[in-house]
Amino acid sequence: MRLVHGRDIDFTAPRTRHREPGILFKHLLTGAPGTPDCYELSLTRVVTRYEAPRHRHNFDQVRWQLAGRFGDGKGEDLPAGWVGYYPEGTYYAIDATGPCEQLTLQCGAPTGSGFMPYDQLFASAAELAKLGSFQDGIYRRHDASNLPPGVKRNQDGYEAVWQHAMGTPVVYPRPRFAAPLLMDPDAFAWIDAGGGAARREMGRFTERGVTIAQLRLAAGGAVTETARARRLFYVLAGEGLVQDQAILPESAIELAPGEEARFASAGGMVLAALTLPDFSLPAAMAAAA
Repeated sequence: MRLVHGRDIDFTAPRTRHREPGILFKHLLTGAPGTPDCYELSLTRVVTRYEAPRHRHNFDQVRWQLAGRFGDGKGEDLPAGWVGYYPEGTYYAIDATGPCEQLTLQCGAPTGSGFMPYDQLFASAAELAKLGSFQDGIYRRHDASNLPPGVKRNQDGYEAVWQHAMGTPVVYPRPRFAAPLLMDPDAFAWIDAGGGAARREMGRFTERGVTIAQLRLAAGGAVTETARARRLFYVLAGEGLVQDQAILPESAIELAPGEEARFASAGGMVLAALTLPDFSLPAAMAAAA
């Protein structure tokens, strides 16, 4: 089990312009680079305005809106309290005006391309900046002679960084969903889990079981959570304990596959509960499982 307290971590500006400025990150937990379930769990804050052109990823995102509104300003918006699932291969755009804040998970997706950690992204973007410039989410090469085979001179910023870091073009899977899925947790019912605990599950997605849920403990409640695939928890409200260690708002917990942890609260507590893709199944069996 890993535990961090967001209140002890500062917001910082990105060290790259592969997307436009205007957003700050508080990096909470990061997975192991080069693994299918590598991930980054962060608090993100838009101070003024943040834009990104219509684009897609070869990884999954979950955005849990904590304050303000975030989206494209044209109907795909998350108001405070809502959560969005942005699957690999699905197009979306961003045009958000601050102040707003959200819990953001970026993680390896069911098809297994993996997620590129920010340290690797920042280093590769710095190298690319010597050969071109990032503007409006697009990488523009100064000299067409440095184009990789089959790549346009002007390229999506993230695509350019990925190709530079990985040595291979980004491959997008066939989209499973036509648009991001935007969910209102308060429209879902709590299911009693015993011991003063309850869960509400907003969705379980794809053949690898990506899951978005909440865990609630009443005053004096306790429950033991297990992880078949990697699981992440984030304290939304209240205080309590995990494995007898204190947790409070902005605390984040990781359970690796096979781990379990006991959550308890004297006064009540609500947590976001996110399950990453389950890669314990062989790829050839995933669709039939």
